[in-house]
Amino acid sequence: MIDLSSNTGTKTINPMYDTIVNAMQDTDPADMGDAFIAAMGFTPTNTQKTIADTTCTVYSSAMMGTTCLTDDGLMLEQEIMGNTVTATSVTIGDGGSDANYTLYQDVPITDGPDLSNMPSLQDLMNQGQQQ
Repeated sequence: MIDLSSNTGTKTINPMYDTIVNAMQDTDPADMGDAFIAAMGFTPTNTQKTIADTTCTVYSSAMMGTTCLTDDGLMLEQEIMGNTVTATSVTIGDGGSDANYTLYQDVPITDGPDLSNMPSLQDLMNQGQQQ
């Protein structure tokens, strides 16, 4: 995470990375997308929307709210905890400005907390369902 106000960065290890990578072994891109969505706790709602002239499928998660993804996995909308972020325009194929992909070369990066012992998203969802 880069904090632009203090010009510092923190590096953490994603505790779900191994689960996601293992779920995607030897799969085609469509199956990889499905595995990623499932690992994040999302299930399809069988609803489609059109946002910025682009069709997307709505997925829902008890912990992560709702999101609307294109068939290519591009997120066009996400609603979580009462906040909604929606794409206002979509351009696929040109990659956008190089400035969007510039790393902050002069930001000191420190190690963040060890998140490896955190419960998985599925464990948290199971705990919520038991209550």
